[in-house]
This record gives sequence, C-alpha cells and structure tokens, in this order.
Amino acid sequence: MGMKNKISTSAPGRICLFGEHQDNLKLPVIPVAISKRVNIQAEIINNSNIKIHLQNTNSSEEFNITDNITYDKDKDYFKSSINVLKRLNYEFTKGLDVNVSGYIPIHSKLSSSASLVVAWIKLLTKLNGIDLSPNEIAKLAYRAEMLEFNEPGGKMAHYTTALGGVMFLDFEPQVKIERLSTNLGTFVIGNSGQPKDTKAILANVKIHAEYIANKIKFIDSNFSFRNTALEEFNKYRKYFPRNDFNLLLAAKRNYNITMQAKELFTDEKFYSQKEIGKLLNKEQQILREELNVSTNKINRMIDASLNAGAYGAKINDSSSGCMFAYAPENPEEVAESLRKMGCKAFIVKPDEGVMIHDDSYSLIAS
Repeated sequence: MGMKNKISTSAPGRICLFGEHQDNLKLPVIPVAISKRVNIQAEIINNSNIKIHLQNTNSSEEFNITDNITYDKDKDYFKSSINVLKRLNYEFTKGLDVNVSGYIPIHSKLSSSASLVVAWIKLLTKLNGIDLSPNEIAKLAYRAEMLEFNEPGGKMAHYTTALGGVMFLDFEPQVKIERLSTNLGTFVIGNSGQPKDTKAILANVKIHAEYIANKIKFIDSNFSFRNTALEEFNKYRKYFPRNDFNLLLAAKRNYNITMQAKELFTDEKFYSQKEIGKLLNKEQQILREELNVSTNKINRMIDASLNAGAYGAKINDSSSGCMFAYAPENPEEVAESLRKMGCKAFIVKPDEGVMIHDDSYSLIAS
C-alpha cells in the first residue's frame, strides 16, 4: 500500500476538577481530559504555503512556511508553533492544506487553545519524522501558546490535553504526573453565555499569587503552602491587606481539598463518587465566597444542577462563563435543568489525549 499525503490529529479539551489556578503557585492540580476535541486534517501540497481553514469560524489564513514568520495578531498559534519547532532545528519545506474543526466551545476555558496547539504540534512533528511523547508535546505546546506571547497561565492544560485521562499533576520541584485510574463517569458542561475577561482575571490572579508567595517567603523563609498548617496562617495576617490575605488562605484551603481528593482517588477502600462531589462543592464555596470569582448566573446554574441530582458542581476555571456539574447517574436531567435556564449544556466523559488518526503519510521535510 502506498504512502498517503494526508494526516489527521485530535486533542481533547479539559476541566480542572481540583486546584483552580494552583499551578500558578506550583501547587498540584487534578484535571481531566474530556470528550470534546479539536480535530486537524492536513494534506501536503506542492508549494511552501500553509493554508488553514477554520471551519467553526468560517475563516482562513495563509502564510509561507519558509519565510521569516512574524506574528500578525495575538494568539497566532499556527505560526508560533512552527517558530518554536524551527528553533529546535525542525525543517519545513512543503506546504499544507489544513482544515481545523472542533467541538470545544471557544471562550469556555475548556482549553480549546491548548488542544489546538497540542494537536498542531503533534501533526507537525510527526510529519517531520519525529514521534514525540505526550510529555514532550505538552512542553512544546506550552512554549508556543504561553511563553511565545508572554501570556499568564500555567501548564495544566497542555499536559492534560496531551496525556488525556485523569491525573494528579504537580509542578514542584519539577513536573510530576500521577495517573488516577478511576471510573469517574459523566459531567455536564453549562455555558452561561456571559464571557469574562479571561486574560485580565488570569493576570490578576497570577500576579497577586506570585506577589503574596514571594512576600511571605521574605517574611518567613520556612513558610510552605504544602507544609505550613492552616491554623498557623493567622500570624501572617498583619503583613497583608485583607483581600491578599484571603487569597493566601484560599490557596491553602484549595491545596488541602486537592490533597483530600487525591487520597480518595488513590484509595479504593474510601473512593466514592459522592465524596468527590462534596469536595467539588467545597472548592466552589471558596471560589464564590472567598475569591469572588463566580457570578450570580453561574451560582444559579450550580444550584439548578445540584437540585437536578448532580453530586457536585463548580465554576470552570474561575475566569470563564462556564461551569460543570459532576453527574455520573443522571446527566440528561442535569443538562435539561441548565437548558431550561436558557444555557447551553452538553454531556462529556473522560477521554484520551492527543492522537494520530492516520499514520500513513510522506514527510513534510523530505
């Protein structure tokens, strides 16, 4: 059978079960890849142009792969990915006709951008004859999406979409991944239709978190979010404005919840879907009451989903207009309760990471 000149890849979206924005403090998180994916199909063409067709937005863009590639806009991820790879001595001489489709709602903070970059880098490296591990794909995607544009945000999305499944992801002293093998079941994603200023919120959270972490280390070199007990935090209250101190307490409480969740996931004797739901509700209470990052509509959506039988629910990423409900038993009823409020709702489950769908192709650099 001859070699084809087409290849397709896909990568999942993700939600953060536990540890919202904790990766900015290099604290652990528990994310899960979900069954909404970005799909990229590419065909090698006989020139050096990259032609990209974005089906969801009915738009397109084109650039020459051999030129000195400059960015024409923020989040110019197709170009930034190629630039990152070129600096690592990847070679590109042949063009591509690319079609991108996705089932991850834009601005929902389900990591549509990370999924796009992960799938794109997987495609480009495979066409270059390199079969990178998911970990390596995640690192490159983080560079292409975040570092290339000096964007705030952590690495959680890139590792989750690259590796897939449910994981305990830690960042200190280096990235550590622990797979969590469990039957989580279904979730319901609800979109309020009220987008928030994601970049500004992320930047504000990250800047304040880093400022507080650095200041408290200066005050007490022995301080540790991980090891300092919550009851010891009051001795630092006098050094911070109230809002900053509340952020400090919230970070610690979220860390404790994340570690409790990990214990549930890793101990078959105590694992319970309902207990996971209770912990989700505890984290949402912190996000709503202590960090003030939830909205009235999101709060009503959460109440509706819980009344419809969800075990737990929380805002998604705290900088989006979306929430998710953990509904392993009656997801249709939960989704319908959100639709009755005029919200879009869809059911998802844990999914695999980035993948190649057609492994028969000729090399882009040959």
